[in-house]
Amino acid sequence: MRADKIWASTQGLPECFDALERDDEAELERLLSDDAEQVRRVDAERRTALHWACSMRPKLVSVLLRHGADPAAVDEAGMNCVHLASCASADSTALCALLEHLRHQPPELLHQVLTAVTRSGATPLILAASKGNAVNVKQLLDADAASDLNAADRHGNTALMRATSAGHADVVRLLLQRGAAVNTAHPRTGQTAVHIACAEQRADLVACLVQRGGRECLLVSDADQRTPLDWASPAIRRQYALGESDHASAMREDA
Repeated sequence: MRADKIWASTQGLPECFDALERDDEAELERLLSDDAEQVRRVDAERRTALHWACSMRPKLVSVLLRHGADPAAVDEAGMNCVHLASCASADSTALCALLEHLRHQPPELLHQVLTAVTRSGATPLILAASKGNAVNVKQLLDADAASDLNAADRHGNTALMRATSAGHADVVRLLLQRGAAVNTAHPRTGQTAVHIACAEQRADLVACLVQRGGRECLLVSDADQRTPLDWASPAIRRQYALGESDHASAMREDA
């Protein structure tokens, strides 16, 4: 089956872009062997061939990297190639190839690429979490332990918040296992991931979050002075009905 088109027309673009459009590995290899400079050329969105391969042609990522493609190159949206590879909702081929390549580069380059933010402030981890690809999330966490697991984008959302909002249970569990903070609050709404899980009526996610954060996380108030259970369905509220001892304990901790 013919691969989905990337451009309406490749006229005026370097020849390697046409090979990428046709998903032609042999032709791409030949063109870059003859003229490696093409690998640094960009289209109207300032995307290189590697940007597009990470997004649309994952099997060609390794070819481009062998010919000197730069995984740290940034497009108009502030996205590097790892950002784009992290957005894959099912396929991890591109991210795996990128990380394998970066492991053989200076450690500071790997850290730079994995902690870079887009214009919306998203790290590769935040993007992978929002797409629900647990394999990509694990690869990113394993690749750079120094990355800030609780970093928020410019909208105030952490990876845990994004995964919770989208209902990606496997990713939520993985982030919690790696130490994601349950009670990190959104700077505007004051809501935590527990508020989000309750509002989305996701009893399974509420259970994961409470298991990690303790029942105290159900007592955290948002900017409207509402606790997570104020947003929950009757069934979830009954399951986590709080007694006087819970409230008294929370008051002592606040004091």
